[in-house]
Amino acid sequence: MRIRSMRTEDLDGVIKVYEARTRVSVGLLRRDRERWKMFRGMKETRRLWVVAEDRGRIVGYGFGAYGSGSADMGDVFWLPEYDGSALPFKIRDELLRRLRSRKPAMVNIWGMSGSLLLSLGVPPGFMTLDAVGIFMAGVTDAGLLLRDAKRIIGKRVRGSLKITVKGRSVRIGRGGDNVHVVMDADVLLGLLLGLRELTKDVNLGAVTFSPQARGAVKVLESAFPPCKFWIEDGW
Repeated sequence: MRIRSMRTEDLDGVIKVYEARTRVSVGLLRRDRERWKMFRGMKETRRLWVVAEDRGRIVGYGFGAYGSGSADMGDVFWLPEYDGSALPFKIRDELLRRLRSRKPAMVNIWGMSGSLLLSLGVPPGFMTLDAVGIFMAGVTDAGLLLRDAKRIIGKRVRGSLKITVKGRSVRIGRGGDNVHVVMDADVLLGLLLGLRELTKDVNLGAVTFSPQARGAVKVLESAFPPCKFWIEDGW
């Protein structure tokens, strides 16, 4: 295995790595080829793309940017099968070496809570800073939210589910246990995004459902599976 500079012909392999990660992660944005070309064409990222190659196959990649005296680490991704290996650290460290070779005034590592890059921990010589941003969302149209909920949950739910928000309801799925769940619009939004936890909201009374049976709980768990929301699409 080796870490080397990315070549033009490596792009398809890099895209495969990113798409493999989107299939097992929550929050990664889909990228079309035009977006990839935009990243590759940015003058700030030139000669700052690296790939990990294992027996002729691209298994990971990373890129950074340098401009105005400041260096930033962008993507660092690897195939899920390399989770827990030394590969992610090798990609990160090689990218850091290249960024530092530009002798920037500072090097920044950005990432949302839960991101792959931050999961590698704090590199030597770095310090963590308090969050400088906040994610906020609010519901303005409960009907549109329920329409989206039906589309999203319809691909997950095992059984039949009726969701009621502000007196408006939508039915999802068919067969099995017929469960009726009631919650506020903002609670439903948080559950759809993965920002809230179903079990905690049930215990707090923010989500109520009937019948009170194990089968109903299983239907709800299939509709609102636990996940950690994060977005990492460049920086």
